[in-house]
Amino acid sequence: MAAPAVTGLVALMLAEATRNGVQLSINDIRAKLAAGAEKLPPAAGAWDPRYGAGRASADAI
Repeated sequence: MAAPAVTGLVALMLAEATRNGVQLSINDIRAKLAAGAEKLPPAAGAWDPRYGAGRASADAI
């Protein structure tokens, strides 16, 4: 069920970017999602096979 949550976050990021007149590339979106991910349980900056880079968070917006 991560895909619907991440898709919603990306949609909100694109809406906010459009509202502010900013263009976001796929690399910008990936970087914002990774930077906003909650780092627990994986250690900060570490890749976890179960959780990836962390749990998606609205902090990415």
